[in-house]
Amino acid sequence: MPKLEALLGRLAVTATDTQDESTRSPPHERALAHALGIAATDGCIPWAALEARRNGTAAADDTAAWGLVTLCHW
Repeated sequence: MPKLEALLGRLAVTATDTQDESTRSPPHERALAHALGIAATDGCIPWAALEARRNGTAAADDTAAWGLVTLCHW
């Protein structure tokens, strides 16, 4: 534990991501979207369209609506 305490002592907060309890995008999704350079409104991060494009299912100019259901959602 002393090494962990020393490491944590060296860390500093660089940014905060605070939302109220009614947000539709969880913190991990907002952080990933920010890291990928995706700017989207609350609850509208295009994860399904991004996955479809990565799989080659959607063309780059495709304007179709996409949905993504994982086992966690199901």
